[in-house]
Formats: sequence, C-alpha cells, structure tokens
Amino acid sequence: GRQSARAHALLLAAAVALGDAIAAATGLTPDLKWPNDVLLEGGKISGILLEAVTEGTRISAVLIGIGALALPQPLDLKWLATTTKVAPRLLR
Repeated sequence: GRQSARAHALLLAAAVALGDAIAAATGLTPDLKWPNDVLLEGGKISGILLEAVTEGTRISAVLIGIGALALPQPLDLKWLATTTKVAPRLLR
C-alpha cells in the first residue's frame, strides 16, 4: 500500500544520496541498478537494504543498511569461502 510505496521511495532516495556521495568523493559517476545496487564502471560497489519496523500494519520506522565493497579489485572466487585449513595456502 501507501506505506510500502513510501519505503520504496526511501530506498531510492538512499541510493541517490549514496551515488551523489560517491560522485563527490571520487569524481566518477555511479549508476543505480534498481532496486538497491550502486554500480561504478559496470561493477557493483554498494548495496542498500531496508528493514521496516512495524506496529500492527503501520510502519513505525525504517532502518537503512548500506554495504560498500571497498577492495581495489574484484575478489578471486577462491576468496569467497574458505576454511582455516585452506586459507594459509591461499596466502602464499
């Protein structure tokens, strides 16, 4: 309903604000990929999630979570999951 539409508008506003902040800090122009990804030069650099706090059927608050990928280059897939037994070999 109407509250859901407001939450989606808040998500878009957060993405635009994040894009503006990235542009101001880097001089680069990020793209927004609906509904919650921020891309830079075609690669995802950030994601935004909303969590609604409800009281009955009413949204009383919305929490905005922003995750930023700040590595200098994309991860090699072997780094996505590992164990303490395998990790020392990967660091060589």
